[in-house]
Amino acid sequence: MQAARDGREPGWHYWVLLSILLHVAAFALLRIQPRLATPQADRRFSVEILSPRQFDALSMPPPSPNGTGNRPQSPDEGMVNAQQLYSTALLRNPANRQAREALGDVTADERALQLCNSEAVEQVRRRDVNLKPDFVIAYARSEIAVEQSGDDALIRADGAALRSGDRWYELQFHCHLTADMADITSFQFRLGAEIERQLWDELGLPGGKGGED
Repeated sequence: MQAARDGREPGWHYWVLLSILLHVAAFALLRIQPRLATPQADRRFSVEILSPRQFDALSMPPPSPNGTGNRPQSPDEGMVNAQQLYSTALLRNPANRQAREALGDVTADERALQLCNSEAVEQVRRRDVNLKPDFVIAYARSEIAVEQSGDDALIRADGAALRSGDRWYELQFHCHLTADMADITSFQFRLGAEIERQLWDELGLPGGKGGED
């Protein structure tokens, strides 16, 4: 926090930690508040245990009908493949005990989701300097899927929403993790269009923090 006090721009470590703590705090608040009667209240996880062959097939393009046509699109085509990961490495730093302890109070799959949400925030923040993202709701527009097989796990959030200032944006991410869901191994994402304000209530999106015009 010292960098913020003396006028210097905080580094990426600060923003990732802030995002992790914000997501954990928001999740804890949702656990103790009465559930709202919104369409998204119970739309959280769709868990599927896959065989190794099924899991591998998710990343393989389907065969061309005639065997010689144009290359089919893979599931992740058009998504940005992160070249560097931030959330897991930062949590391993001994100096960040507070964030680790906060994540220690939730279940393994909940922890993994908050870790992936925070990774999404940091990846978007670094890719688009015009945005100031701080929060992700992974299941805003459709339920997420957690797929596990062998040594791998995958959280697919194809209907996520990302907040930046007082705006929400469509977001899609695929977060690959170790089998115990403790560490992110790769991350792909796609940022979409701004979500119209009249849809916020339907999607269960809270108001922004007023950080942008």
